[in-house]
This record gives sequence, C-alpha cells and structure tokens, in this order.
Amino acid sequence: MRSHIRFPLWGLLLLGVDGCTPTLPPGPLCIQITGEEYIWQFRYPGPDGELQTDDDITKPGNELHLPLGIEIEVELTSRDYIYTFALPHLDMHQVAVPDLTFTLAFTPRETGAFAFVGDQMCGFEHESLNGRVVVESPTAFVEWLAGP
Repeated sequence: MRSHIRFPLWGLLLLGVDGCTPTLPPGPLCIQITGEEYIWQFRYPGPDGELQTDDDITKPGNELHLPLGIEIEVELTSRDYIYTFALPHLDMHQVAVPDLTFTLAFTPRETGAFAFVGDQMCGFEHESLNGRVVVESPTAFVEWLAGP
C-alpha cells in the first residue's frame, strides 16, 4: 500500500522512493505578482512553503509557471502605478494598485502555454507587461522552481 505524505514544494524533487507519493502542500499555492516599472515580479514560496520568508523565490519577467490541478491564489499588487493583469484563457482580469492587494483564485485544468496580458493605465502600450502562463505537471513545476 502506498502512503500519501505531504511535503513542501521541494519534496517533489527529493522523494519518490520507498513507496511514498509526494504531493504539493495542502491548501492553495499562493503566488505574489507585483507590478513595478512596467514589468511583473513573481514571488513563489520557497522550501518552507510560506511566502514572506527568507527562502522565497523571486522571478522577474514575463513567464508565470503554475502546477496543473493545484489550487492557486494570486496576490496582485503594484509598487508604482495602476496596472491591469488578465488571464484570457481563464476569463480573469484584475487591477494591481499600489498599497492594495487583490486576489485571483483558480485551479489550472490543462497543461500548455497561454497568454497573460498586462497594461499600465497611462494609455500607452507596454509590451513588457505581456507574457505567458506555463501550466505544467507538479513535478515539472517544482523542477523549474528549483532551477536557476
């Protein structure tokens, strides 16, 4: 009989032997997305599974990675301007406002690469706010998160 044991995100990389089936931590995976100077900053929990600790993993740019089938809570904010952030494939749209946090909650149901669309509400287009969402298996997600 296989046991189901819950581990921090890194458990997927370290286990898989001795009959254990490692999984992501219970509850939603919280990811912070912050707009600043016309780019997004993505903050993921580190090995302790908690945000706002010393082991958080920060990835700037235009690629958001998500594990398939895991409940996600995105905390969206800004450090300078009012931005918009949209996930068209999920029909979700939210604003990012300095000193306020808005939440998007969803569970990715299919793997693949999908567009996300961002904008700074000044009337000019900032392509650096657009990017893609990569939905992958939980194992592939953890391997990506552990990489450079």
